[in-house]
Amino acid sequence: MLDMAQSPAYKRIFTPEKMKTLLEVFVENCGAFHAGTALQVVAVPADRTVWMRGCDYAGWERVPLAQYFVK
Repeated sequence: MLDMAQSPAYKRIFTPEKMKTLLEVFVENCGAFHAGTALQVVAVPADRTVWMRGCDYAGWERVPLAQYFVK
């Protein structure tokens, strides 16, 4: 997965969408997803947002958290 993250397709251009794509790659292809994966999370601290995916039952859902934190 580190090799993939450092490849030209991903290096220095990580966005939430790129990270979600990377997390959906199967372990057999050097990714993070395998049959036992139940939940995946991508956090975007600058936006105070997380993206969550229930692997077998839901796609990626945006969860805005800014309203729960005071600057």
